[in-house]
Amino acid sequence: MTDKVLIIEAGPEQARAASPESIVWVSANAGSGKTHVLVDRLARLLLGGTPPGRILCLTFTNAAAAEMANRLFGRLASWAMADDETLTAILKGLTGKIPGAAELTRARKLFALALESPGGLKIHTIHGFCTQVLQRFPLEANVAPNFIQLDERGTAEILADIREALMAEAADAPDGPLGRALGTVSTGLHDMGLDDFFSQFLKRRDLLAAAGAGATVEAALEALAATFGASAEAGDEEKILNTHFGARFDRKMARQAADHMATGKNTDIKLAPLMGALAQSGSPRQAYLAHEAVFLTKSDKKVRAHAMTKGLREDRPDLAEWTAKELARAGELRRLLDIARTLAATRAALVLGHRVVTAYEAAKRARTLLDYDDLILKTRQLLSRSSDAQWVLYKLDGGIDHILVDEAQDTSAEQWDIVCYLAEDMLSGQGAGDGARTVFAVGDEKQSIFSFQGADPAMFDRMRQHFAGRAEAAELLWDAVPLEDSFRSTREILAAVDAVFAAETAASGLSASGAPVHHNAKRAAPGMVEIWPPAEIDEAAAPDPWTVPVDHLAPGSSQLVLARQIADQIATWLDEGHLLSSQGRKIRPGDIMILVRRRNAFVEAVVRELKARGVPVAGIDRMKLTEQIVVEDLMALGRFAALPDDDLTLGALLKSPLIGLTEDELFELAWNREGSLWRALRHHADERQTPAMVAARDTLAAALALADRVPPYEFFSDFLCAPGRREAIHARLGIEADDPINEFLAAALGYEAQETPTLDGFLAWLGRGEMEIKRDMEHGKDEVRVMTVHGAKGLEAKIVFLPDTCSGPGGGNRFTLYDVKVQGTDIKLPVWSRARAGTIAAIDAARELKANKEAEEYRRLLYVAMTRACDWLIVAGYGSRRSKTPPSGCWYDLVREGMAAHFDGKAQDMGQGRLRYVLPRRDGGGDMSQVDEALRGVTEAGTPPDWAYEMAARPVPAAQLTPSIPADADAGAPVAITPLDQIRHNRFRRGTLIHGLLEILPALPPAERQEGVASYLEATAADLDENLAAELAAEAIAVLAAPGFAPFLSPEAHAEVPFSAMIETPDRPPIPVIGQVDRLAFIGTTLHVLDYKTHRPAPVSVKDVPAATLRQMALYRAALGQIFPAKTVEVSILWTNHARLMQLPHEVLDDALAKAVADAPSP
Repeated sequence: MTDKVLIIEAGPEQARAASPESIVWVSANAGSGKTHVLVDRLARLLLGGTPPGRILCLTFTNAAAAEMANRLFGRLASWAMADDETLTAILKGLTGKIPGAAELTRARKLFALALESPGGLKIHTIHGFCTQVLQRFPLEANVAPNFIQLDERGTAEILADIREALMAEAADAPDGPLGRALGTVSTGLHDMGLDDFFSQFLKRRDLLAAAGAGATVEAALEALAATFGASAEAGDEEKILNTHFGARFDRKMARQAADHMATGKNTDIKLAPLMGALAQSGSPRQAYLAHEAVFLTKSDKKVRAHAMTKGLREDRPDLAEWTAKELARAGELRRLLDIARTLAATRAALVLGHRVVTAYEAAKRARTLLDYDDLILKTRQLLSRSSDAQWVLYKLDGGIDHILVDEAQDTSAEQWDIVCYLAEDMLSGQGAGDGARTVFAVGDEKQSIFSFQGADPAMFDRMRQHFAGRAEAAELLWDAVPLEDSFRSTREILAAVDAVFAAETAASGLSASGAPVHHNAKRAAPGMVEIWPPAEIDEAAAPDPWTVPVDHLAPGSSQLVLARQIADQIATWLDEGHLLSSQGRKIRPGDIMILVRRRNAFVEAVVRELKARGVPVAGIDRMKLTEQIVVEDLMALGRFAALPDDDLTLGALLKSPLIGLTEDELFELAWNREGSLWRALRHHADERQTPAMVAARDTLAAALALADRVPPYEFFSDFLCAPGRREAIHARLGIEADDPINEFLAAALGYEAQETPTLDGFLAWLGRGEMEIKRDMEHGKDEVRVMTVHGAKGLEAKIVFLPDTCSGPGGGNRFTLYDVKVQGTDIKLPVWSRARAGTIAAIDAARELKANKEAEEYRRLLYVAMTRACDWLIVAGYGSRRSKTPPSGCWYDLVREGMAAHFDGKAQDMGQGRLRYVLPRRDGGGDMSQVDEALRGVTEAGTPPDWAYEMAARPVPAAQLTPSIPADADAGAPVAITPLDQIRHNRFRRGTLIHGLLEILPALPPAERQEGVASYLEATAADLDENLAAELAAEAIAVLAAPGFAPFLSPEAHAEVPFSAMIETPDRPPIPVIGQVDRLAFIGTTLHVLDYKTHRPAPVSVKDVPAATLRQMALYRAALGQIFPAKTVEVSILWTNHARLMQLPHEVLDDALAKAVADAPSP
């Protein structure tokens, strides 16, 4: 989550947004601290005297509601415990006013008040709020008072029952309306199941109601035919074919055309047999198929330009005229048949969809169930009906003075209707209470990625205009506050986001206003953005496709190649202890997040590769319970208890960690046995008394004895609580097995609450419905997280990988319904069509609208993905066999083009084709790109001369001077007063630690430096004495406040800059010098060089500086003077012992350089 200390120091926009007197609409960039602002507003409302029960806060998910409540209660609890001085400072920072004694007292009481208030704070999801409203007003809402909320699993179970019932009915009457409809739908779905079809229609219950059933469906289809520009008979495909290819079709001309084409060019000769088939066709359908083969192209089924080549057309003008008419007929037939097939498919879909929805609603009524959509629709109907709405709103209005809406961009139109009904009196300036009544909404259009749940980003801007207009009409205070400051991501990452979405094509759909994307980075920590080349298929490792399972990644697949690259990189960071500079510590697994668009084979591959390298990984963010190994073992235990003679189940159970037999023990037991495996186990244990067999027999016998006497939860819970059972599971499957075990036991409890608790029934119930578990990735352990971007919404990580960037939008299910507006009405109907482009204008428009919306959400998803990164963003991808280059408009393409266009095409080459982009530096003096160019020796490459291809003689290495490496005996240096020098190995340890601290601390805000010191020393010197650690921390922090040090903390300053140069001398070859500068800064025409020295005691004057130190500084000045000849180089030493800056005179350095050159070894 966003850093709280930073937000407290933020600008006035947060204070405006938190003002409790105004109706406020907040447009918040990613990482701008919107949750903190919302909590600020809640706190100020409570502080101003609003009773907790009169505030309604609506958010998108249960997790968000819990996070908001935790933050608020945490803050109120801290107020209750704070002393007067601290609490005064906190409240002044929150309200801008110095609180009095009464306000301090009230602030301390708020924690208890919020806890003890009747009903408590109303922080709900919109569905949770609707549930409470319907439970409070069941009669007015026309729902059962004891209704039960239907979850996704319950919905899946009802649909499974409906599917079985409908298929049985269709099988009994295959020629009936349902049988024909099911046959048409099943044929059109190909290898897809009916579940997706059912769910699509459940989402369109309102549209389906407009179509109705029976005669109403036929009326709707007639209206659709008119919309498509066809007659009412357009849906009869056979009639169309009879009209065009009946007895009146001129087959003689087709015969003449075939004979004539046989004498033409290759193109004509190839089509001649097809034309001959048309001439000889019998039935109208045969004629149509032959006609299509002649006059339409084979690949895309478009009308050919000509049926014959020019020469043949000139030879037979009559045939040319006939083929021209047939080409026109082919185009018209293509249109008419697409309309007919669309109407037939839609008829089948409407018939079947109506039956599904009717049965689904009946099943819910019979069991007094309401699903998530019902909660919204029933509440909206309740608040909109004139007969009941006034009474309900009166009762609700008496309890709500302030409404706060979080994640407003993900609120659907129906949900906004509910908010508007609740806020009606507030916006009119009327209603309960004498104080101000307000509405507050916060969101970000750019992060609207839940269209599959009804979210429409256009609603965010539409509702902003609605509330602004109502506030103005009622003369209420209104404020629209943009939050552009980001407290999450570094400047580099935010600049990359701005660069990517600066292009019009990338920014399309991000916001309704089309305003440019802009972020202000508030973090000073360094960051980076890397782009890796797309992983390609390793042809050398590709196996014979015949031997590879269809659901398994081949060894040479590009997905597996990238998974291994990412796993190798992460393992290297962790093994080598790479530092996370912003935190001053080593990279930890929990710092890393891998984000994908969808859960596919790549996800499983990268988790597997990380585990193979010993990297802690949390696995994927959602898991299917029955696919977890430990759950499969527990289900095997239950199946054994129900049917002990099932040898296959028992064999799997015996090998599992629940029993723990080895392969050899199982072979010994099963080989050449008489009877069942269970009988063999009992006999073996009785006769041979083998400890493992005896333990297995006793364990399973106890399970059998318990199975018929206790419900499922108690059966499995007792089994798992046996001594050593959990330890055995952990030893085989790891501690992560606890998650699915706990979910399995929770499922058993849930089953017992709904059904008659039997072991057989529970196993059947569990196997019938696909139970998907969402895992909490925000408060997890120190593990790498692998998640979808949707799942990562609201989360963040120090390092983020984006590996799934080379596929375009879409790619989900292939079953698509288009919502088509009926001509001359406001009614929309769900239409199922696979019509080719260009044949039905209404379908083309609906298809284009759907594709545009998918592309816009695809780009918003990229925005969300990029802004999850705090410090380091790595963009990668994997190619396919069809194309080695990423498709235009994909994430990879958008990022690559945006970075290249706005970063001047400059990037650090990290090897292996990986580019690390650096920000253009601010104007004034030299910049980092100049240093990079000088250090890398960048030159314009030309054509190599001939000698470049000849074998070169082995060079004699030149003598190198390395001033940054301490000499073994620092001539003239005083002996340091430090216990670290007691061992030769630790002689330079103090200096190394000070240097490390001074490298990371300048990038941290002052308030975080003490914590940064502690983290760094814990990571790099855990064995350090506490007193000595405190001494080093004080010394490092004091250096940052040293007089004259400020220029080295500016944006024009750089830390730990490596360099190499050749020092020219009058009487000997150039001498190579290699070193690394602690700190340098470009100020005007001067290059200031700074080196830290930890000598104790520190020299008082220049004449006391050791000769070796002067030699080092002289070589720095000479080398950097060669690199930057237009700059005057000034060299200073910062003595850390007393935080004193000492500038070295030029003449002293000239003398030291002359001596260093004279003493340098000859080549």
